[in-house]
Formats: sequence, C-alpha cells, structure tokens
Amino acid sequence: MPGSNPISRTHDKDAPHAGPLLPSLAGEPRRLVELAKQVWAAARGDTFLWRLALALLAIDAVFILVNLVALALALSPKLQAMVNIDLGFVLSPALSVNTDGGLPEMTNYAKTAATAALLYLCSRRHAQPIYLAGAVAFLIIVVDDALMIHETTGGYLAARFDLPSAGGLRPQDLGELGVYATWALVIGALGIYGIAASSAVHIRAAMLFAGVIGFIAFFSVVVDMAEIAIYWQFRRAALMIGVIEDGGEMIGMTIALILALTLWRHPSLVRDGPAPTAR
Repeated sequence: MPGSNPISRTHDKDAPHAGPLLPSLAGEPRRLVELAKQVWAAARGDTFLWRLALALLAIDAVFILVNLVALALALSPKLQAMVNIDLGFVLSPALSVNTDGGLPEMTNYAKTAATAALLYLCSRRHAQPIYLAGAVAFLIIVVDDALMIHETTGGYLAARFDLPSAGGLRPQDLGELGVYATWALVIGALGIYGIAASSAVHIRAAMLFAGVIGFIAFFSVVVDMAEIAIYWQFRRAALMIGVIEDGGEMIGMTIALILALTLWRHPSLVRDGPAPTAR
C-alpha cells in the first residue's frame, strides 16, 4: 500500500517470514543438550572408546595424585618422616605436572595433537569448515605450550612496552594475558568463519568443543593467574592451586580427545537434519 511503512511490515504477524528464526534459536540449547547426550551414549556404548576414556582419566588421576603427595611431602618434613615411601619416585621431575618435558606434559601434547588431527579428518569427511577451525584451535594450544610462545612473547611484550605490575601479577603475566587475548581473537575469527560456512548440526558439535576449550582456558588462564597473584602471600595454597590448574588442563584434554574420537567413529551423530533424540 502506498505510504505504508516497510519496516513496520517486517513485524506483521501475518508476514510469511516473520518469527521462524527466533523459535529456531530458542530451541538450540535443547538441541545441543540432545546432541551431547547422543555423544555420551555413543561413547558409553563403544567398548574401545569407553575403555580408552577410563584409561586416560585414570592416568590423569595418577599424575594429579602423585603431585599432590609430592607437594604434601615437600611442604611437611614431619609427614616425610611418617610416610615410608620412595621419595625419589614421588618427587621425580619426570612425574611433575609443572616440569617442562615431564611425562604429564608430553601426554598432554599427544592428546591435544591427536584431537587436532581428528578434527581435521572430520573436516575432510564432512566438508564442514567448522571442524577445520577447531583443528587449528587445538593446534594453537599444543604449539603454544610446546614452544612456550605465551611465556617468551609475554616477556618480550613486558619489556618492550614497560608493562606495570597489577593485582599481584608481574609485567610478564600481563604480557602473557595479551598473548592469550590474541589467540582468543584468532580462534574466535576462525570460529565465526566456520559457523558462517557450516550447517547447523556440525555447528552444534563444534559448540561442544567450544565448551571444552572454555574448560581448559579456565584452568590455564584464570586459575594460573590466581596462583601467581597469591603466590607470595599464600605460597602453600598457590602451589596447591598450581596442581589443580595442570590437573584441570589434563582432564580437559582427555575430554576433548574422546569427544573428537567419538565423532570420528560415529559420523551418524552429526548427520544433516534434525538432531536425534537421546534415549
């Protein structure tokens, strides 16, 4: 009709395209939960996957327990005198979650690299860029850790820009936060591209990985900075937090690997069309 407002017509309840997007978005949390349940059921029902998950989590638990025992013994000479165990084994740098090149760290590298490889294979199988974005995200994680990029670059930024100390954090730590922020922007940009170029069910699968990455980031960034901030005032608590930080990262990497392997072994979980209903 001449003179009518074209913008107001987009809100007309009788318009053919009014409203479908919002109900679809409103239903996404439910669909995501349904997919998560399907992935869980597939992993539980796959003997190889379930045994592998339990074995990897058991290895993580052993590393965490050994480090907690080592920490308790190192902080308490009285406890050392009471406990009749081989301190050389418990306090071995090879078993320390904080030691570069130690067995826990190398295990983490292997899990992260395997997750990146599996996501790359999923991107080839399904022709969905969102998996390639995920592969790059996990590749960034393992390369940054292995080459100590955030440490070295953080130190450079602290010296180059004369960063201050703040909130208990050193200039080095603020530089590292800048590196983490840069990686977050890179991964976020890749994620946006993947979302724009991929179908809905594969985006839901990627959201599961995003949740795992968030879990890992919480321990590697937030808990790590909390440990540093309180170290000089509460040294014993900070050391304990350090073990929690590395233990959380290990468990997160295990979850990521099992999730990627489940999607690879059960491609029907992300078939195009409505998400399957969990039983």
